[in-house]
Amino acid sequence: MRIGRRWLCFQSCAVFVLALIGCGEDEEGAASGHQTYSISGTVTRSIEVDTSLWMCRLAPLIRGSGSERCDAKGDIYLHLMYKCPALSGCLPEIIAETIISDADLSEDDASIPFEMTNLPNGTYYLSGFMDDAPNMFNPPRIAETGDLVMFGDAAPRCEEVIVSGRDVSGVTADFESVMPFALPMDYEDCDDLDDDDPEIVDDGNVYTVTATVIRTVKISLLNRILLGTDGAGPLRIALVDECFDSQGSSGEVISERSFDEVDLSAEGSEFTFEFDPAPNGIYYINGFIDDVTDATEERPLPGRGDLVSFRDLGPGCTKVIVSGADVTADPYELNMVMPFDLNDL
Repeated sequence: MRIGRRWLCFQSCAVFVLALIGCGEDEEGAASGHQTYSISGTVTRSIEVDTSLWMCRLAPLIRGSGSERCDAKGDIYLHLMYKCPALSGCLPEIIAETIISDADLSEDDASIPFEMTNLPNGTYYLSGFMDDAPNMFNPPRIAETGDLVMFGDAAPRCEEVIVSGRDVSGVTADFESVMPFALPMDYEDCDDLDDDDPEIVDDGNVYTVTATVIRTVKISLLNRILLGTDGAGPLRIALVDECFDSQGSSGEVISERSFDEVDLSAEGSEFTFEFDPAPNGIYYINGFIDDVTDATEERPLPGRGDLVSFRDLGPGCTKVIVSGADVTADPYELNMVMPFDLNDL
């Protein structure tokens, strides 16, 4: 099984929302006395509106779900960053944010003007979304199923904007995709410790990596009834040398394990096992419980109802450092019920 190479669409879609948690507009340039400029343009829509999405049809039955009805009407959130959201699971610094309330892009040729001010010279990346679908899982500032988003062929899409001694106009933020799922978001900062990793020296030996998979997601009655999720099934898991780079690849597979039946039906239950011995190195654990979909060689990826790991803003990995001794890894948490089938993307 090669779970890392085929996670591209999931990782790409999932981490698009890196740009969807806002910060206030940065006025540092104005405060410091440096010359600042503005960026202006229009927001457009090129994706067809789809009111048949399950989120839109179910919303009227759920109190407090919001007035959005997947009709290209809603609040628009635009964010300006120093880099386009990558597939690393970390939130880029948001330099400026613009919220356009009660926007209407329902007509095919509709456009909405926007402007961001107090920006010093620099290269920026613009992204955003329209809160077009009911907010049943996330707050309005975080996209979920049915919202209109900016997305490319296989990665989050941004408009590059270069500010160099003058205001910039004519920028277009086009919503050409629909968000396929809702993410379990939180507001924790990234804890990227790569700079503190020890220097790894190959001593010619191999060591045992002991890993524990634990279920932390609560399986709702809705998931049990509609998807058939019960917390038990085959475990597909791997030890890789890179957790999802900017193109969605997880690098070389060091060791793969597959267990025919792992029962994590009890909340908080766990399963412990060992990977094949590995040389000194920095590795990552990723995988899933094939709870519902019965993965095959032709369709090897998680599907709706399977249990997966999602860390902060991207598919989850557990880092393991092997350095001259056997090691017991931190628990690998299955904290999300897969809302769609990766094999169909």
